[in-house]
Amino acid sequence: MRNYLKLVGLKDIKVLINTLGDNESRLAYKEVLSNYFRQYEEELCPDCKNRLVKNPLRILDCKIDRDKEFMNNVPKMADYLTESAKEYFKQVKYYLDALEIPYVVDDKLVRGLDYYTDTVFEVVSTNPEAGAQATVFAGGRYDNLVEELGGPSLSGIGFAIGLERLLIMAKAEDVLFEDEDRIDCYIIDMTKGSAYALKVAEELRKNFYSCIVNLYDRSMKSQFKSSDRNNAAYTIIIGEDEMNNSNVTLKDNMTKEQMLIPFDKLIDELERLEINHE
Repeated sequence: MRNYLKLVGLKDIKVLINTLGDNESRLAYKEVLSNYFRQYEEELCPDCKNRLVKNPLRILDCKIDRDKEFMNNVPKMADYLTESAKEYFKQVKYYLDALEIPYVVDDKLVRGLDYYTDTVFEVVSTNPEAGAQATVFAGGRYDNLVEELGGPSLSGIGFAIGLERLLIMAKAEDVLFEDEDRIDCYIIDMTKGSAYALKVAEELRKNFYSCIVNLYDRSMKSQFKSSDRNNAAYTIIIGEDEMNNSNVTLKDNMTKEQMLIPFDKLIDELERLEINHE
């Protein structure tokens, strides 16, 4: 995900991590939290009064109560971890350091779902325009979920990403939308729907080039007009000869240069052309 955000262009981001420990750690910590928050039950919001009974960990994540004074002295999870849970979290931080991924340990980060174990994380935007909706993607580890749902004892890790939020943050940082009405490649397929054109499109998208494939039986002239209407940087033409010989005809719409190149050299050629355009 770090590489994904780099490719998108986001710079104003921060990685938050925390550990919820193993089962033994969480049971001990939940008991401590219950005793602590019971002193302030009347000050808790209605949701947190329910959480006090069901899962006091969730109170730490409350957007309403988080700024109240009693939240400043909440006991910390780190003080109730078993030795094995401490060692596991130490290894997580070791690998993050080895990969040179900067992070902040947030001891109030618990995420909104009760099935997480050990590591939880969030990647948040630090851009002022993010406001309260700053989390771009988040998730964590879950050791017991599959088994609780009737499956085998199997550990897992997952995350969810807010695509709309990601796009909003990208636009706030003036990235991704510099040429909103421009695509990289328009593919003219004259083979009447062969899979080869889709294979070319897949290779382009895999290498982060946007593209449109013509799926209609139209003349080449009308397809060139579509390429122009979509403000494509390049037009790729695929006919029977190109398909049978694993080639593509690539037209640079800026210079009007047109060349026949092997399919396996397409990405290299596009990268060369982009360098020449800079």
